[in-house]
Amino acid sequence: MTEPAIIVENLVTQYGDRRILDGVSCTIPRGEITVILGRSGCGKSTLLRHLIGLARPHSGRIVILGQDLGGLDEEGLTALRRRMGVLFQGAALFGSMTVGDNVALPLREHTTLEESTIRIMTRMKLELVGLSACEDYFPQALSGGMRKRAGLARALAMDPEILFFDEPSAGLDPVTAAGLDDLILSLNRTFRMTIVAVTHELTSVERIAGHVVMVDRGTILFSGPYDQLLASQEERVRQFLERRPDLIEQDTEAYLSTLLGEA
Repeated sequence: MTEPAIIVENLVTQYGDRRILDGVSCTIPRGEITVILGRSGCGKSTLLRHLIGLARPHSGRIVILGQDLGGLDEEGLTALRRRMGVLFQGAALFGSMTVGDNVALPLREHTTLEESTIRIMTRMKLELVGLSACEDYFPQALSGGMRKRAGLARALAMDPEILFFDEPSAGLDPVTAAGLDDLILSLNRTFRMTIVAVTHELTSVERIAGHVVMVDRGTILFSGPYDQLLASQEERVRQFLERRPDLIEQDTEAYLSTLLGEA
């Protein structure tokens, strides 16, 4: 069997006495699109921060592309990050730089390529995401969806083996979000790239997910193929998929209705 792209074992994260992730274990297969799914505040973004090396766990183990993050010094971690690309939720483009310079930045920082080669590679990445005409634009001149695509072009600059997305559909209208979902699918199919997307958008999950890791209250509620998630009868899984509110929310609604009735 092919070794997983990512292995997480008994990951624990806490801030003071508050435990955010409590013994999380999961695997992320190579060459597939994996969605880390869960409601707001469940710990999925914290898990992503660990996977891209922006946070150190309290305890546990993370292995990415065969390398144990806990055994890497800063130089080793930097080298591993060059094999990964990240599209942050707000695209995180530098407003003082053109789109082309934003995309070229990783190549200028981490390679010794000639500037002419960097410009060619930059145009190729922009072409890949449908922004070939926007190289000389500044980010503020782009729509939200275009900024996401520009951020994706930058994430692809170093030809990563793993591509991470943090809430790719956040802030986008349904049509633009669907276009970004299609682009994610195309990248996976064309390059057999391992893609990890953090989201709570069920429409996007339905379109792109091959494998799902569902986080709930700091633990793994489900990990496996998407069709098995749909077949799960676990109550919290059904509640999420069927968009049913918590009992406390139902109780609040009943209480408010009573107050209005009494008034």
